[in-house]
Amino acid sequence: GTEVFLKRQDESECVHLYDFHICYNGCYEVPELFFLGYRQDRSILSLEEVLDDLRGVTEEELSGCFLVKEHPLLLLPYVGTHLCETARAERRQEEGILRYMVSWWSAIGKYVGLHLPLDICKLVVSE
Repeated sequence: GTEVFLKRQDESECVHLYDFHICYNGCYEVPELFFLGYRQDRSILSLEEVLDDLRGVTEEELSGCFLVKEHPLLLLPYVGTHLCETARAERRQEEGILRYMVSWWSAIGKYVGLHLPLDICKLVVSE
């Protein structure tokens, strides 16, 4: 997992930390992003606080992209990506794993403020 520190714009003393995990879903053959938000004292954020931190996510996008579900290894409630986009899973076979992963990360990472290094994007373009 990766910890990311988010300082809230409206509360200078309030810092939220996020733990991000990427797990492979063998049934759908796709990656899943799981994340958990908490405060500096390690108390877990409410779903509403997590949603407030997501960058530019509309209610419609939220219901189509993210939901609260059990982490497959830790067996704890995390916010995770929605897996009902089976067309995406099928495209994985056609476009190659690197191109697929960059495409997936570009679509999901933007909501949580995690971006790919430019060098990785250049690799995909040069393929």
